[in-house]
Amino acid sequence: MKYRNDHFFDAKAGHARPASKGRKGGGNLPVRGFLVRSTALLTALCLSAAALPFPAAAAEKKKKKDGIYSEAIFSSDGLEDYNAEIAYNKKQPVQTNQIEGWPKGPVIGAAGAVVMDADSGAILYGKNVDKRLYPASITKVLTALLAYENLRPSDKITFSENAVFGIEAGSSNIGMDVGETITMEEALYGLLIASANEVAVALGEKVSGSESEFADLMNKRAKELGCQNSHFVNPNGLPDPDHYTSARDMALIAREVYKHPDLVHYMSQMNYHFEQSSKQPDDFWVLNTNDFLTGEVKCDDIVGGKTGYTDQARETLVSFAERDGVRLVCVIMREEPPYQYYDTIDLLDYAFKNFKTVRVAEEEKRFSMQSPDFLAKGPDIFGITASPCRIPEDTSLMIPKKASFADLTAQITPFTYEVPAATQESEKEKKEEADQGKDPSVGTGSTAAGTEAAAASGTDSAAASENESPESDAPAASTPGEDPSHLLEDGTRILGVIQYKYRDYDIGTANVLFRPSQKAVFSTKTTAGADTASDTASTGATASPEESTASSGSPSEGGSDSVTEEIHGIRSLLFGIAHTGAHGSIYLNILLILPLVLAIAFLLCVIFFIRSIIEERKRQSRRRRRRAGTNQGSGPAGSAGRRPSSSTGRREGRRESSYDRTGNRRYR
Repeated sequence: MKYRNDHFFDAKAGHARPASKGRKGGGNLPVRGFLVRSTALLTALCLSAAALPFPAAAAEKKKKKDGIYSEAIFSSDGLEDYNAEIAYNKKQPVQTNQIEGWPKGPVIGAAGAVVMDADSGAILYGKNVDKRLYPASITKVLTALLAYENLRPSDKITFSENAVFGIEAGSSNIGMDVGETITMEEALYGLLIASANEVAVALGEKVSGSESEFADLMNKRAKELGCQNSHFVNPNGLPDPDHYTSARDMALIAREVYKHPDLVHYMSQMNYHFEQSSKQPDDFWVLNTNDFLTGEVKCDDIVGGKTGYTDQARETLVSFAERDGVRLVCVIMREEPPYQYYDTIDLLDYAFKNFKTVRVAEEEKRFSMQSPDFLAKGPDIFGITASPCRIPEDTSLMIPKKASFADLTAQITPFTYEVPAATQESEKEKKEEADQGKDPSVGTGSTAAGTEAAAASGTDSAAASENESPESDAPAASTPGEDPSHLLEDGTRILGVIQYKYRDYDIGTANVLFRPSQKAVFSTKTTAGADTASDTASTGATASPEESTASSGSPSEGGSDSVTEEIHGIRSLLFGIAHTGAHGSIYLNILLILPLVLAIAFLLCVIFFIRSIIEERKRQSRRRRRRAGTNQGSGPAGSAGRRPSSSTGRREGRRESSYDRTGNRRYR
């Protein structure tokens, strides 16, 4: 068995690569490993010898020359004093410990650290959260995210000369050669388990075409996630003065990764087996660089993570943890080994023990979701049985266990959606053409195009506060011509955002969702004058582009054989009376329902009256028939044939006597 990663490479005789196929300046892998170990040993001996003649001196603080984003402490002999750095970092203030009523967090030796709730984005523990530091190989977490978002697992990754020889000699790799090919899934295992630098470059070239263009994509995606103190110049995190991030930004990136279980699975494996193929001739294993996942350091809550190390960055670590349904992200930056693991254990234990989860949809009672001013513009003739306005059920917040939801302050930021005058006139012309029986999509553009323009013109009436925390999920205000971020894929709109704070500390947001366009009871292709117009009347909002396209019978979906028909007659009447809306709500037209109910009630009264008359006539007819039969059975004397008047006599008469054919009584 062969193992190949930055830890060691143990090959059997005859399996080593030739020197010509080795890394830049490295030769074949076994020789290079020997040289690295020998160099490390000689360096340690030299440093020890250099330290002997000088007595211990007071450490002094100096800034590093190769970066303005971190500070190092050097002793009087010019060597970096890591123990002094740990002592100095432990004296640095923890921002979350300054919050009144917030649980006090542990003191750690890392220069920067964050514990973030993966669901709400709240920072439960923060130390130097915005300080710019070198990330080292935890950069590959963002590289993996972009590869996962832009490639398929079966896509082929071919290694270029830049990917193989462009990395620093002796840095982490899995020994790929120029022209070799592996799948994207295999590349993610090599990237996240073995921390292979050439794999990171190859993935970047596959996604963007070049390493520099991929770096631009990394910076763009980081800004989309809310990162404000990050700048990336390569996909692997090798040292560069302009390659930096912060603990908060790294937690935001890791939080996005946590939304993809496959990515967490890739980095959670202890090892991975690369099998031989026609494009990759070697069969070998790689080992995980994370001591949590190899079992060297025990922590049952860890479900995945990524390590990093360079001389400039020192130890960095991103960890994903879960306990009792609570998911946390922990980021440690610039720590000394092995304390990055023990800091993580302390921080996770602190967060799990001191905080609890509350569901916003269940606890929020301060905002009325039935207010007409909050739901729609203008009067509405429809009675709404179930509000289409809602807070997602999975929205949660993390608060201290000693606190309650009532201790939180909330501020809502509503959004308004305005349609330009030109779009309104265009829609009016289309409606008139539809009423005249013309196809509104001819000459004036399709309904979908109009609604797309309306959706793209939504503007935010109230901007978020300037000091809002980066982890907030509040969507940015949209401008005309842009795709509004508060329009979701299923047609649901973000009607507003509720910002929650605990004693002026931001702990998360909750979106208020609203679906403006409704679904008709009858599933049929209709023109905009029947389906879409009715929906707009019932909600006071414009239909979403997807539903408008479906209702207008677009040729792109139905082809030339698709036929549009209008709802008319009894179906039009029924649709005007009631139709279903989003999330199970039912819309009823009271102006049509009340007369209909009265008419049905009157009809039922008439039916009951006629039925009662018929029943009465039947009862009278039965009485007449009984009387006629009694008269026919009487004797000649008349009274002789009468039955006894008492009830007992009648019963006895029935039992003991009868009449013969001549009318005479006959006794038994």
